[in-house]
Amino acid sequence: MKKLEVLYQDDFLLAVNKPSGLLSVPGRGPEKADCAVARAALEFRWIREVHRLDMATSGVLLLARNPDVHRKLSRAFANREIEKTYIAITSALPEDPHREGVVFEKGQLSGRITLYQRLDTDNRPHQLIDPERGKEAVTDWRLSPETRSGESAGGGVYRLELKPLTGRTHQLRLALSICRAAIFGDSLYGEQIIGESLSRLLLHAALLRFTHPVNGEAVEIQSVIPF
Repeated sequence: MKKLEVLYQDDFLLAVNKPSGLLSVPGRGPEKADCAVARAALEFRWIREVHRLDMATSGVLLLARNPDVHRKLSRAFANREIEKTYIAITSALPEDPHREGVVFEKGQLSGRITLYQRLDTDNRPHQLIDPERGKEAVTDWRLSPETRSGESAGGGVYRLELKPLTGRTHQLRLALSICRAAIFGDSLYGEQIIGESLSRLLLHAALLRFTHPVNGEAVEIQSVIPF
């Protein structure tokens, strides 16, 4: 197994840079045993994930190094006490889909998307909108101030900064697709031509910001955006 880039390490925490195409945790079957947690466990005695990234998503993955820290960090994620920032390249700025189960709020170049989503049990792992049985999934977005030349209004390519306030499966991918701003390389929720034209999903977990569960200090972990 190839070693992962370590972004942060102390006696209690470990943060690694998960590449696109690698599972966060083991899947079913020996062919899916290779994952970020398994690779980290080769070097550290006790490792557990406190959140997950989609296989197709790259970036900061936070791991705990003992059970007490695992409980505290898991609680912090559940209580929305950990700030998460993702970068995505999309085909458009999000638009109001005028659809039940979706609440869309927008400023000039920013906004909030609230979905009520659940697993599509007939098409796993695909998620769908369900106003009655879906769980709330909230995402803030804005046009990134780091937008490069050519990634601007009118060019059909947009660099978005995304801040999920919840942690639902495929939350960002589903929200942007529903709001007509599919992420490039998304073969699940994007247009087929977008999914086939790139070798990876252009979604990256760029930053985590939180209070250290042991010493109470502010922690900020960043990963270089690979696109």
